[in-house]
Amino acid sequence: MKQDILTILAFAATIIGTIGYVPQIAHIIKTRSVKGISIGAWLLWLIASAIVLLYSLKVKDPVFIMLSTLNTISIIIILGLTFKYHRKKL
Repeated sequence: MKQDILTILAFAATIIGTIGYVPQIAHIIKTRSVKGISIGAWLLWLIASAIVLLYSLKVKDPVFIMLSTLNTISIIIILGLTFKYHRKKL
């Protein structure tokens, strides 16, 4: 029973953490500005997230699979928008 509650909390934390990307994505879309976005940092976070995703798939941990998948998708969206709007300024 205790493990079930912890699993539910872990999934909830994953969703809450992923929602944290929404303001950044919305800001980029709204302003079409990527000023201050560090491409290098986001690329490193993408690599780290992809590695954790591969590991979580190997160990078949559903919480980490969900977390890593959502993080990876969110980071790809932010990087995609960053490249899109950064290129327009050049």
